[in-house]
Amino acid sequence: MTNDAYALPCEHTFHASCIKSLRSYKGLHQVCPLCRTDLPPGPEEAYMRACQLQTSNNYANGNEAERQGLIVETIKLLNSSADEGFMFAQFKLGLMYHLGQGVKQDFVKAVEWYRKAAPQGHADSQCHLGVMYQNGEGVKKDFVKARELFLNSASRGHALSQFNLGVMYRNGQGVKQDFVKAREWYLKAASQGDAKAQNSLGMLYQNGHGVKKDFVRARELFLNSASQGHAGSQYNLGNMYSLGQGVKQDIVKAAGWYLKAASQGQVDSQFNMGSIYQNGEGVKQDSVKARKWFLKSGSQGHAASQFALGVMYQQSHGVKQDLVKAREWYLEAASQGH
Repeated sequence: MTNDAYALPCEHTFHASCIKSLRSYKGLHQVCPLCRTDLPPGPEEAYMRACQLQTSNNYANGNEAERQGLIVETIKLLNSSADEGFMFAQFKLGLMYHLGQGVKQDFVKAVEWYRKAAPQGHADSQCHLGVMYQNGEGVKKDFVKARELFLNSASRGHALSQFNLGVMYRNGQGVKQDFVKAREWYLKAASQGDAKAQNSLGMLYQNGHGVKKDFVRARELFLNSASQGHAGSQYNLGNMYSLGQGVKQDIVKAAGWYLKAASQGQVDSQFNMGSIYQNGEGVKQDSVKARKWFLKSGSQGHAASQFALGVMYQQSHGVKQDLVKAREWYLEAASQGH
């Protein structure tokens, strides 16, 4: 069987161009010319059916048997489409294996499918494959290959790839660290509304990396990003109000931004909220609330929060004195070099 051969479920084999021609006759009953068995759906139709299944209510909310049945059918349709070279199906399969959505997470299979779609110019696949090379997921870590893929995708206006290139130049991953080039790529992505890029660009202005330090511009970028729910920008705005960077120092406004970020699990903001309540800065002093926030960040490995909890248990701040627990928290913090 050649690469151009197409085997139907009825086991009759035709040249792929013949099957494509048969499918092009809209309105006709599409069947095998030899045995009259219905043709399987074409790649576009199979992909659309799979997407419809994924958006159906039972896919997310049905009982386990219904869900598993829909997932199996979805994967079957996507494989049928992807095997015929349909890049959108190939990308979707790659994403499912990458994230473990409906299938067991498998970075190697994710790479295989992304590699099929990326050479066809699929920008999302190029970006995601670049991320896998950047992180060494399913492949050996290779910053040069990652950059090449990001460049191909970014040239098509892909905001996430533009942001990722900014990160590579910001951190010197496979390239010489260059804040000016990082700024150029962040700006391209930020101009498309990418919240991560807006935050990273704001940090360059906040710290004067590759640009003249400009708190006003930094705050503007953080506000744009924070309005999209970006926790990092909310934290950065909290810092600006806490330190009086480009704004009048205002611990109440700082606490408001820290709270937004802390509620999303941002550990530094959770620690800051704990400190604000512990010290009564802009709020009524409340050791119970302080402990709540320190616990949230301490459980995520935040060393300063773990140390603060040790102090609370040692000195009975908002809790009954417990030297055993104090020791446990001090050990957690000390193991991280605190």
